[in-house]
Amino acid sequence: MAKLWIIAVTFLVLLISSGASLGSTWNGNWSFHQRIDLGIDTSNPIFRNQAVDIHIRFNKPCWAINEKENSVRVVVYHDGRWSELESQIYNLHFIDREHIDSCNLVFIIP
Repeated sequence: MAKLWIIAVTFLVLLISSGASLGSTWNGNWSFHQRIDLGIDTSNPIFRNQAVDIHIRFNKPCWAINEKENSVRVVVYHDGRWSELESQIYNLHFIDREHIDSCNLVFIIP
């Protein structure tokens, strides 16, 4: 079962395989992460190139000015390395002028 992680200078999202070690992170300079379980095994070829659109509530506020200027990232751990996936956020819920506590996240399963 694959897991989704959110980390960033406040948050970043990581899609990892169930066997991935958290000892190796995409970027150690990012302050926070949060696991999101998609409820599917993303290594199954049937899910390849499928769009994911999920609502995320962050455990800690995430820096965001708008949909284009934010600290949310999606990455995948595959073949022993991290790779960033293209992603978008929308439906931002601001708690102040520069932080959100939830949003919708869209990305394609590689």
